[in-house]
Amino acid sequence: MTVRRDLIELEKQGLLIRVRNGAKSNQFLPSRELPHEEKLLKNILAKREVAKKASELIKEGESIFPWDRGPLLRFFLKPLIIRNCAW
Repeated sequence: MTVRRDLIELEKQGLLIRVRNGAKSNQFLPSRELPHEEKLLKNILAKREVAKKASELIKEGESIFPWDRGPLLRFFLKPLIIRNCAW
């Protein structure tokens, strides 16, 4: 079998739609942005650990420019504020 034949077969089965140079799903998969508080609580222990390790890389008096305003930022900034780092 070739990829082309596989895609033709999958299209016949109604599992995908072939497009130029590939295929795409024929099923609508709605994306749902989680509310901020739900994002904050999801994987909270891992986020705290990542933020702690990352904040240890910033020395007192240094400045950072965060690119993201996601929930991880809250955990990242707390130790930096205590250590007098600017953001």
